[in-house]
Amino acid sequence: MDFCQLERLFRHERPPLMILCNPHNPTGRCWSANELEQLLLLCEAYDVTLISDEIWADLLLPGETFTSVLHLGERWHKRVISATAASKTFGLSSLRISNFLIPDPTLRQRFLSRLDAHGLDVFNALSVQAATIAWNESRQWLDSLLDYLAENRRWFVEQATEHLPWARIVPAQGTYLLWMDCKKLGLDDEQLKWVMADVAGIAPSMGSGFGPAGSGFIRLNLGCPRTYLEMAIDGLKRISVKTIKGIPIGG
Repeated sequence: MDFCQLERLFRHERPPLMILCNPHNPTGRCWSANELEQLLLLCEAYDVTLISDEIWADLLLPGETFTSVLHLGERWHKRVISATAASKTFGLSSLRISNFLIPDPTLRQRFLSRLDAHGLDVFNALSVQAATIAWNESRQWLDSLLDYLAENRRWFVEQATEHLPWARIVPAQGTYLLWMDCKKLGLDDEQLKWVMADVAGIAPSMGSGFGPAGSGFIRLNLGCPRTYLEMAIDGLKRISVKTIKGIPIGG
């Protein structure tokens, strides 16, 4: 996290609100307690409210830990909101329900009044019941899922390290996302997209969609059956600096 740049932005732009993704999408980084406290010191200095999007918090890799902004002490409660949902963990995205955990009563009331003003304070009973059951009665299923995801990541990283010399995998602490650096191929983002589709036969999320810092990267989803990852690796093996040289990319 670039705290110097954040302070410059806070000082010059004076935003009332910042949204943080923790664990981070697309990198899978879990921010440490020290990093979160340093960020909150900046928020305090410039009177910024922090919404921490913690939707991936259930999906940690073995041995990794997650720190919520709600775990850092009451000092910060008046300026933090934790946003969670069962959708990523339990595949319930279509039910359109989430949680906003707001410990400060004044901030909570402001938030609820804005939801009401925009007609966003409506949800259905099925969604509430599904999310409640998912979190309260699915521990064994979730443990199995985490084991499967961890093994998928281990296998994919092993294959990429052995067969894709042009790729660099960014280490992650959580999520089922994989952030891959493809800059060694020497392609711009449109060329990279074309090569992934027409040579490898896959359609990853392009890193450029996450901002300028994502140029040259792709994001892959490891939350799938292993057979899909095997097909992806087979396709990615067809890519090399040598094989794409001279190809009329994009044509």
